[in-house]
Amino acid sequence: MAKSVSGFRRKSRSIAVMPIAFMVHIVERPGEPFLGTGEAAQGPTAAAIGNGLRDALGVRRYDLPFSRARLRATA
Repeated sequence: MAKSVSGFRRKSRSIAVMPIAFMVHIVERPGEPFLGTGEAAQGPTAAAIGNGLRDALGVRRYDLPFSRARLRATA
């Protein structure tokens, strides 16, 4: 089933079609700066939470953190 959000169409997914495993590869980068392993997920995770809150509340929040007090003030 397709859902329209802000002019974009996206397909709803059920848990049955989600992958059950991910392959992770650690790449050696001698001489390059250390980037860590979790930093790459921080931006997309915050965006996904923000999009979920926007879908639930109908109002987009642009400031972090998404605290209870701030979300209640928005709704």
